Amino acid sequence: MKHYLTMILTGIYACLLLSCAPVQEEMEILDEIEAISISHSIGYGGVNSDFFAEVTEADDIQLFKTAMVEAERAEGIAEDFQAMPDYDLLIEYENGETHLLNVLLGDVHEPMALVYVGHEHNVFFVQQGESEALLAEGWF
Repeated sequence: MKHYLTMILTGIYACLLLSCAPVQEEMEILDEIEAISISHSIGYGGVNSDFFAEVTEADDIQLFKTAMVEAERAEGIAEDFQAMPDYDLLIEYENGETHLLNVLLGDVHEPMALVYVGHEHNVFFVQQGESEALLAEGWF
């Protein structure tokens, strides 16, 4: 009997801990963005370090920043939306911190999605206008 009570209490405790886990509703900008490096994706869980482009111009960085700030979180897991990410991003901030993101382009006339590496349960859809502007720059 005591064993069953311990199992029940452990289960309740685990449920409470999981229900208190924070859900990230917005993409986080840690500081002023210094550079954004772009590579072809190697898949979820990592970033391809063979970068083919680096974005450092203020106007271009602002375009990425706007896309991130205005992106809307969607329920679900990234794999539910597309099998594999198309590109990887390394965002470097002036304070030395970094973010690693996967980019999912989606179909024509669909907004792209951004996913933090290691947090595939948080999918953020970029607004259509920002998606089109980023695509027009030719980085993706």
